[in-house]
Amino acid sequence: MKFIMVILICISGQCNNLYEEHLYDSKELCEAEGAKAKQYMMETYPESSGEIWCLTTDEFQEYWQYLLQQEQLNKTDA
Repeated sequence: MKFIMVILICISGQCNNLYEEHLYDSKELCEAEGAKAKQYMMETYPESSGEIWCLTTDEFQEYWQYLLQQEQLNKTDA
């Protein structure tokens, strides 16, 4: 099973989703790299908040579809 690191970062009330195109061979490897990414983000953007997840490729597809649906809803509400 492969894993994708997803980062949700919020700065000044604006949130963005980032993901790596690199696939990790295990959740443990992904989480280890996620800890490094967290440390970097905290040092670089101390006023930010966010989350880091390691998702399976299937979970990532579901998450991505959800984001696309939310984007469409936001466009129709504007």
